[in-house]
Amino acid sequence: MIARESKIGGTDAGYTILEVLIVLVVLAASAAIVAPRVSASRDASVLEGAGARLAAAMAVARASSISGPSPRYFILDPARRAYGADREKPLKKLAPGIAMSASGFPSELGNARMHVRFNPDGTATGGAIILRKSRSALSISVDWLTGSVRVKRLG
Repeated sequence: MIARESKIGGTDAGYTILEVLIVLVVLAASAAIVAPRVSASRDASVLEGAGARLAAAMAVARASSISGPSPRYFILDPARRAYGADREKPLKKLAPGIAMSASGFPSELGNARMHVRFNPDGTATGGAIILRKSRSALSISVDWLTGSVRVKRLG
């Protein structure tokens, strides 16, 4: 910091109001640029975590059906943003702000719920689930021939 001479003869060691305002404007501008990017990155991270948990739960249902003599069902409830294996267990809810849509899976009569059937021979009812949060989206697909579950980032 450079000391300035005042008219009375002493030195002024402070900043002018103009200098302080310029610094505040620069800080505000940089915060306005960085904040949306941090928020979008956080939303994408939350979405990827939710997608990984859903895909892992489906993979467990698939493995359980292959190791056992009977098929396993995995329930999808897009209206309630919930999912889970078998009808007896309570469904797990997605994190707030994550929307779910599904297509290709059989739906239950009179209900918005859908189910994926994993068969002991490895086949499954194929279809896709789309998860969205803000500008981020994920696709979770189930291959009908192999029953494999894949997660893919959209956009």
